[in-house]
Amino acid sequence: MLTRFSSPTKIVIMRADLSMIEIGAGIDPQWSPDGMRVAYWANTPGGLDDIFTMNIDGSDVRNMTNSAADYEERPIWSPDGSMIAFDALVARYGVGVMRSDGSDRRFLTVSQRYNYISWYTDGSAIVFQKPVGKSRQIYRINADGSGETALTTDTTGRFYGACVSPNRRYVSYSRYDSLYPVAMIIKELDSGREKELAGGLIGGIWSPQSDWVYSTELLGTGNIIVRINPQTMMKQDLSQKPFGRAYNDGHSSLTRDGKWLAFYSNRSGVNLIYLMASDGSRQQQITTDPQLANPLWKP
Repeated sequence: MLTRFSSPTKIVIMRADLSMIEIGAGIDPQWSPDGMRVAYWANTPGGLDDIFTMNIDGSDVRNMTNSAADYEERPIWSPDGSMIAFDALVARYGVGVMRSDGSDRRFLTVSQRYNYISWYTDGSAIVFQKPVGKSRQIYRINADGSGETALTTDTTGRFYGACVSPNRRYVSYSRYDSLYPVAMIIKELDSGREKELAGGLIGGIWSPQSDWVYSTELLGTGNIIVRINPQTMMKQDLSQKPFGRAYNDGHSSLTRDGKWLAFYSNRSGVNLIYLMASDGSRQQQITTDPQLANPLWKP
């Protein structure tokens, strides 16, 4: 699945033969875990934002929130597809959650508009970013709204982009100095032990085996895609730029079996979508339309 940046923004499905079909208009589309529906958010005629779902052929569009007073954005399915978490404005900004049919919509905690929500892989809890004074901390909260707990311990730090590993052993997140990332931190959830790797590392996508976390590294000569071993903190450059070339790779998406990455790159002069094996080999361009971005593999 891809996003076509037009007016309005379109959701595009790319088939195995690389042909494409637009299935609707919306922002931040997300596959359901069974690959049968897509959740997204869109502006309504009243000027507010609601969360919608639809079938992968664009049929059966449903407004999940249908609120006359609130903004709901950036939906994220729970691992079993039974729930959807989202950014919400209900009196104040924070994290909301509802059943996948739109029922039982609740406001879990006050946080901010951009919460960078991520589910635990068993669906029991959510991690999110929360402002605490001038810092930005990573918190965990149970899916029922209980047990809100800080996962970060540096109360002066600014942390973004938390993601829990599939084996629920680690949580990864980036530490920022003002507006710029300066390190990736991988924390063992049981022991609390933290390992830090310096660099402009943002985002985190875990391999299914929890043996690698994939990230984009911001460099002075452009951005590259890397993967980091959580035990050794060894970093491997997957972009493999020729010396002297300055271009940007980023926003990677990993297949469910962990064998392939989709990513964008402007190495040809404009932003296009590429594939590579998860070790960086077999890189290949698959689109020619520079309006297409944000690749997401079907589960």
